[in-house]
Amino acid sequence: MRLVFCEDSSKHKIKMCRSVPTVLCLLIAVHLAMSACPDIVSRSQWGASSPRKRTPMPSLPVPFVLIHHTYQPGFCNTSTSCERSMRGMQNYHKNDQKWDDIGYHFCIGGTGQVYEGRGWDVVGTHAPNYNSRSIGICFIGDYTNELPTAEMMEVAKSLIECGVERESIAANYTLLGHRQVRSTECPGNTLFNEIKTWPHWTDLETRPSACPEIVSRAEWGAAPAVSRQMLTSLPAPFVLVHHTVQPGACNTSDSCKTAMRSMQRNHQNIKHWNDIGYQFCIGGTGKVYEGRGWDVVGSHAPNYNSRSTGICFIGDYSTELPTPEMLNAAKSLIACGVELGSISADYKLLGHRQVRTTECPGGALYNEIQTWPHWEALSSST
Repeated sequence: MRLVFCEDSSKHKIKMCRSVPTVLCLLIAVHLAMSACPDIVSRSQWGASSPRKRTPMPSLPVPFVLIHHTYQPGFCNTSTSCERSMRGMQNYHKNDQKWDDIGYHFCIGGTGQVYEGRGWDVVGTHAPNYNSRSIGICFIGDYTNELPTAEMMEVAKSLIECGVERESIAANYTLLGHRQVRSTECPGNTLFNEIKTWPHWTDLETRPSACPEIVSRAEWGAAPAVSRQMLTSLPAPFVLVHHTVQPGACNTSDSCKTAMRSMQRNHQNIKHWNDIGYQFCIGGTGKVYEGRGWDVVGSHAPNYNSRSTGICFIGDYSTELPTPEMLNAAKSLIACGVELGSISADYKLLGHRQVRTTECPGGALYNEIQTWPHWEALSSST
């Protein structure tokens, strides 16, 4: 006996029919009934323009889910108005923000309908330092003083379960509101208080963290990067330590910010790199300065740029050590990278001279890092 079974592989709607054995039909029906995945309006259905490019997630499943609200565009309660909102957001993100595509992975409209943004397993642009290791879900509207509809909240939970089911989101994922990782009111007070009651939400402020304070690119006056490319291997298996020699040691915030701008100008204008070469730099007061940041390919060690985090001590450490504050900041930064999933727990620590003909990171500093956990004498196969 055979039955006629109808399905749409992307949406589980009746679209195409084929004859299949009864047992197989029943198994497929059971699978569809058990699936957590909600109906998703595709990019073509809401009229998306093509992305400039798409970057696959470097590692799956992702460990974080981030919740946003749009604020503007406001609440939409019909398919037509929500599709218009999606097109408006994409136009703004691509044309004004100069992003490659709409920033979020998925958006949720007032009827409880899910709209595909970048979709599963693609790097987003919704939360710096989390874009390559999170799924960003955005509620269309302003949820500062009121909650999304019950339908919107239920479909968001189903979407997260769907991501876990298809192994795009880790089973032990951490749920966060945008304001927890960025200075913003997003996703609005009322929605943020709501998601704090959901499974997997985590209070980052009460969770022990190794992460030191990091002076952002904006704070030290960085010029825009020419381009940014994500690491091909995450978490990064290597940490490389450098020193600058020039600029020399800096011992105030102002002089260290000046040193960062000077390095970036040299790397971009003289060396013709896309940006300052290092992921992070450390100044004489023990402050960490964001260079390219987490999960972005650097220009500090050929053959290792796409699989390492480069940390540079500002100054010349050929004959003397960095300050204790600098050394401790570097150790905390590495531990932070492991905690964030940007550096492998079994990373290998190397000095620049181990992978390049150079004196970097200076004799005194190189002797010091050989006493640190994870330092490794390279074999010819590494």
